[in-house]
Amino acid sequence: MNINNFNNHQLIADFVAALKRNHTPASSISRKLSSLKSFQKFLIKKKHLSINSSSPRLSSTIYHLPSKFSFNRYFIFATLALIILGSLYGLYTQTITKAKKELAYSSASSPVIGSRILSFQGRLTDTSGNPITASTGILFKLFNSGAGGTELYSSDTGNSQVVVPDDNGIFNTIIGKSHGDTIPSTVFTEHSEVWLQISVDAETMTPRQQIATVAYAMNAETLQGLPPSASGFKNTVLVVGESGNVYLGETSPSIISTSGTFG
Repeated sequence: MNINNFNNHQLIADFVAALKRNHTPASSISRKLSSLKSFQKFLIKKKHLSINSSSPRLSSTIYHLPSKFSFNRYFIFATLALIILGSLYGLYTQTITKAKKELAYSSASSPVIGSRILSFQGRLTDTSGNPITASTGILFKLFNSGAGGTELYSSDTGNSQVVVPDDNGIFNTIIGKSHGDTIPSTVFTEHSEVWLQISVDAETMTPRQQIATVAYAMNAETLQGLPPSASGFKNTVLVVGESGNVYLGETSPSIISTSGTFG
């Protein structure tokens, strides 16, 4: 063994490079360098190895290996920063950007109109009072009167025309959605009274049942029977448009005061 090799930094650097190529753990390389440094000090102390300016002693700082923990620390900090920025962006999108699009009110030109459906629950029994549990055909019709009158709607087209009762003969259905086509909006907005007629296997039940909320449904979409209009036609309620203007759509319109004068 050539003792002077312990002062050969190039040889030691090649040794470290070889360890790295073999995927030797950083901790293992550090231990080997520490052992070499200790042995170098021993040789110098015993005067088996001379030190001069051209042969500096082995320094651990020259062969300092990057700390794995240091890399992981920066990686963790970067990940946390990305998570925080993503959360802030999501919060901004939900509370500000999206809130501007989804206002709590609609423009007068496109008022929100509720779905035309009726939820109905009933119980089917035979002539002896025993519950009917088999699938049964049922037809729902809406009229503008408790007897006679004009038919406004029929569930004979569209979705399922039958109901399936439970063991007690009780069934639930949604008229205009799961049973029949959607109910026209005019049924509730153009008629002050609406009555429900039920037919089971071609047998009509009596009497008809009045839909008690029709008047409220009408008031929810109109103002004393008049719909809102951004165009300003007759028999409509004038509203302020999106640009802040009130428009009169009739030919040669006039604004008339029934009492007092304009200031």
